[in-house]
Amino acid sequence: MAVSSDQRADVVVIGGGSAGLCAALAAARMGSEVVLVEMSDSLGGMGARAFVHTFCGLYLPDVSQPPVVANAGLPAEIEREMRHRLNLDGPEKMGGVYVLAQEPSVFDELAKELVQAEPTMSCLLASACVGVQRGNGGFRVKVSTPD
Repeated sequence: MAVSSDQRADVVVIGGGSAGLCAALAAARMGSEVVLVEMSDSLGGMGARAFVHTFCGLYLPDVSQPPVVANAGLPAEIEREMRHRLNLDGPEKMGGVYVLAQEPSVFDELAKELVQAEPTMSCLLASACVGVQRGNGGFRVKVSTPD
C-alpha cells in the first residue's frame, strides 16, 4: 500500500459507515471540499457489510402511532430511496420499534451514488488513516491507499 499524495480538503471524514457517510455528504452539500476515507471497499458500515438487513433508529420510537421519520435531511432521503429501490411501502414493526428492511448491496450502491453526485467530495475506499499531525492552522492526515 502507498501513502496518498497531498490533497487539500476542508473536511476529512475517517470512516464511511452510516454516520461518517452522512457527515461527509452534509459537509459537501454545504460547499466544503471533503475527503471520505473508508477501510473497506464498500460504504455504509454495518448496513453494507455485516448482513444487517434492517435499519433501526430512522423512525420515532412510538409504535402506537404510524411511522414517522425521526430526522429530516439525509436520513429521510436515504429512507425514501431505499424504500423505492426495494419496492417497500414503509417500515415494519419489530418489537417496540419500526425498522426498515434493507439489502446491504443496495445500500452500498446508493451510498456510492450519493458520494459520486457531490462535485466537492472524493472517496478513498480500501484506505486507512495512518496518522494525523496538527500544524500551520490545520491538520495533515496521512492515508494509506492501495497502489
